[in-house]
Amino acid sequence: MSIKIDMTSNDLDRQLELLKYYPEVVVKHYKPALVRSTGMLSAIIEPLIPSGVSGRARDTFGSKVSGRTLETIKGQVGWSDKDDPFYVKILESGAKAHEITPGRISGSRYQAGLGKTNVLSWMDGGEFVFTKTVHHPGISKVGMMAAGWSALQPIIETELDQAGKAVLQEMEIK
Repeated sequence: MSIKIDMTSNDLDRQLELLKYYPEVVVKHYKPALVRSTGMLSAIIEPLIPSGVSGRARDTFGSKVSGRTLETIKGQVGWSDKDDPFYVKILESGAKAHEITPGRISGSRYQAGLGKTNVLSWMDGGEFVFTKTVHHPGISKVGMMAAGWSALQPIIETELDQAGKAVLQEMEIK
């Protein structure tokens, strides 16, 4: 889960077509704007990640700017697909109350002498607990990504608009 920012706008199609021939101009103006924007967005969202969840959500959260052409330059804030903890989407959107049941345990895993079972287990106060289902009460949405974007969208759009104006000004010279 992440927020992606790129340079596309219907009213600039002609200018964008011209910029394909001057990728250095795009990088010169848009990359710094994206670095600033992704940095601001990251700084707003990261403190909103609940501290009670696994540290993996905080450890894998980040921002980056990549690409060297008009078509590829982008900023990304959040989690890359390979590092995306599954529960981040649940934190963002919430979850209704539901039953949790285990999948089949592989043949090589045996728990507490029960053999190949279809149970959930965990440690509780130093003792193993085994059960076939668990009722999860659900979780309210945190909406950290939406809140961060909502707070900074006007600032980011202004930042990118200024970069676009700088590109157009430089293109007038060429």
